[in-house]
Amino acid sequence: MKKTPKSLPDDVELLKKMLLEQTEKLERKLAQKDRRIAKLEQVNQKLEDKLQQLLEQYTLAQYKKYSPSSESYQGDGEVLNEAEQLADEATAQPEAAQTEAKKPVKPRRPRIAAELPRVGVIHDITDKTCACCGHALHRMGEEVSEQIEFIPAQIRVIKNIRPKYSCRACENQGTTVAIQIADVPPAIIPKSMATPSLLAQIISSKMHYGLPLYRQEKMFGQAGIELSRQTMSRWLITCADKLEPLLVLMKNTLLEQPVLWADETTVNVLDVEKST
Repeated sequence: MKKTPKSLPDDVELLKKMLLEQTEKLERKLAQKDRRIAKLEQVNQKLEDKLQQLLEQYTLAQYKKYSPSSESYQGDGEVLNEAEQLADEATAQPEAAQTEAKKPVKPRRPRIAAELPRVGVIHDITDKTCACCGHALHRMGEEVSEQIEFIPAQIRVIKNIRPKYSCRACENQGTTVAIQIADVPPAIIPKSMATPSLLAQIISSKMHYGLPLYRQEKMFGQAGIELSRQTMSRWLITCADKLEPLLVLMKNTLLEQPVLWADETTVNVLDVEKST
């Protein structure tokens, strides 16, 4: 570390020059540190992603090794080969049925709920004259087939605009003007960007479909939303506190019933306390 000289020159211009040199050196050092911090953050993110992947592989391996064979769940083999495994099972079942009943088994088409909206697309011919005699053709019927179209979720930003008003006459007279503005719209989490629909999506993905927050973080990032898992975890805890009265009401309603059935199937979760 360079020591500061005991005596400084009395020349003002020389002092300015020395100060500028020191400032430039400090700026270069800060820029180098910023680049190093950014590089370390990238390395840290890669290590976190690798750690999550290893934890998932370890959890799956532990389940396959120690879980009872009678309670194995569908898809506990190769995770990436799930489509091939299910396709092999689907082709093996009709062959077995043909061997036993000796009747051709027609594959069942997926059922489509009747309440889903339908969009009719007409595929008509252009030439509606008979190729034999040249007379006009008449419509005798139609054939209808259905296909499933998936529209990805739409994400939009709601801008809450609250106009502010004041009295121009009072301003001209020098009177204190009380600015009037509409109240802040009510929100589940005040001063937060989360809407009820966004919170419902995060909660259902996490609790119902078992989608971890770090995966949801990547999904939102692909959609152009920077939403960290720490923020989503705080939202989940706040929503749990908000929904406490509903939980009590549901529990009291269940306890009033004569008989209850419960699904006690265990669900694997990440043991955060054991991780370092």
